[in-house]
This record gives sequence, C-alpha cells and structure tokens, in this order.
Amino acid sequence: MQALLTHLGYPALFFGTLVEGETFILVAGFLAHRGYFRLGLVVLLATLGAFTGDILYFLAGRRFGRALLERSPRARALVPWLERWMAKHHVLWIFGMRYLYGIRWLGAVLAGSSHMSFKRFSALSLPSCLVWASVVGLLGYAAGEMLERLLVDASRYELLVALVLVLAVILYAFLARRGERRLEEPTP
Repeated sequence: MQALLTHLGYPALFFGTLVEGETFILVAGFLAHRGYFRLGLVVLLATLGAFTGDILYFLAGRRFGRALLERSPRARALVPWLERWMAKHHVLWIFGMRYLYGIRWLGAVLAGSSHMSFKRFSALSLPSCLVWASVVGLLGYAAGEMLERLLVDASRYELLVALVLVLAVILYAFLARRGERRLEEPTP
C-alpha cells in the first residue's frame, strides 16, 4: 500500500493542486502523519502544483482576457467588483485569492487579463502558494494527530461504546416491533 501511495500519491497531489487542491493536500498531510508521505515533500509539491496552476491561469487570462471570464455566469457577475478591488489591493488579492475556495482560478485569470506584469504576479503568487501549502498541509497533519489520539482514547471505552450500541439496537428493534403491532391492531 505504501509503495502505491508513494508512486501515485505524490503525482496526484501535484496535479490535484493545479486546480483546487485543499482536499488533496489535507489528505496528503494526514498521510504524512501516518508515515506514508514526507510532510516537507507534501508542502513542496503542493506549492509547485498551486504555483503552476496559478501561472497557467494567469497566462490563460493574458491570452484570452475578458472573453474567458465572460464564459462563466458566476465570474461575469463578480468581475466588475473584483477588478475594482484588485486595482486597489493587488498584493492582498494575489496573496489571498488562494483562500477563496472555488474562485482561485478567477483571481489568476483576472490578474492575467489586467495590466499586471508576469514577474510581479509570480513574485506574489509563489510565497502565497508556499504559505497556503504549509498551512493546509499542517492542518492535515494535525488532523491525523488528533484522530490518532481520539482513537487511542476511544479504545479505553470500546466496551462501553459497544454496550451502548447493542442497547440502542435492541431498543430500536423493540420500538419498531411495537409500532408494527399497533399498525396490525384493528382500530375501533
């Protein structure tokens, strides 16, 4: 299993973070905690995947401009507001767009269709990708730690949990049977 995860997991993480990669990096962080991945490599690949995605979206925006944005009704509705906001706060926009789930692509396309230079966009996007990959990767790692502790603590109470589950099933069966009998009884 570990060989399969190592051979397919790292490329899947890279390609998954090209688009919207929160799920991929959270799972990879969790798997790093379990020993299947190395956390440093998870952060590196997620950073490179997100940065590559940003660059591709930026270049698509540079090449196709507003026509690309007009294809999406959601984007069409947001673009005028986002353009005004980005003109005033372009550093914050490029750094923060990554945390707006579902519209990360829109930020990079919008930056590409604006007059922002490729060099400036890249210089802002790369550290943003690194911070994002580190934070989300560590969240996945921490989730693995918390789940492990929860399961260790749960093992102390497994007999009690099993007993409660058995009693719940018996109670459910009793109440269901009682309800069936009521339905079978003729009404006066």
